[in-house]
Amino acid sequence: MTPPSDSFVGLADLLRPCRDPWSIFGGAALCLHGITSELPKDIDVLLSIDDAERIAARHGLENKAAGGIERFRSQILLHPSTGTVPVELMAGFEVLTTDGWVPVRIERRVTKTIGGLALPVATLPELARLFRLFGRPKDLERLRRIAPSDG
Repeated sequence: MTPPSDSFVGLADLLRPCRDPWSIFGGAALCLHGITSELPKDIDVLLSIDDAERIAARHGLENKAAGGIERFRSQILLHPSTGTVPVELMAGFEVLTTDGWVPVRIERRVTKTIGGLALPVATLPELARLFRLFGRPKDLERLRRIAPSDG
């Protein structure tokens, strides 16, 4: 099952003016790759700070970044209303590791199509790398789904 297409249509419309690459990751990406049939609780998107600032200004979105939580922080965190499934737009996203704060980047993406709409999604190897980096129980479970011998 994929998340309701209204959320993706709204997301694609919202991000159409982006100048830099953006990517869907997390549970929604697994769903788009066909790895899981679970409906994700949200759609996580990583985009550039410049694009996030432009989107926020254009749509009057408030930056909800509040310094982050124990392991994660973003310079910009936006919650646009794009449809049935909530969306989280993150820019300047970082994770705390034993080496300190590490920027989260998605270098490789593939295009997945839902309802005729082309969406950039982190590749499976990129998702595996991110899930290892994040290291939470839910991330390790996701890692086992895409790379059983690695989890």
